[in-house]
Amino acid sequence: MKPSRPASMPALLEGVFMRFAMLETLEHYSPEQLKTFADSFLHERQYYEGEHGV
Repeated sequence: MKPSRPASMPALLEGVFMRFAMLETLEHYSPEQLKTFADSFLHERQYYEGEHGV
């Protein structure tokens, strides 16, 4: 986004939604649970990319 260009309403709403989603996630899951989820996601992604050459 250019500094001289004002933010659009859809962009602002998307930012607010992302913030609320992150706050909700941090409220309901422990850091250990989030790390486990991230590790499993990254492991699956590496497996998929290696398996399919993506």
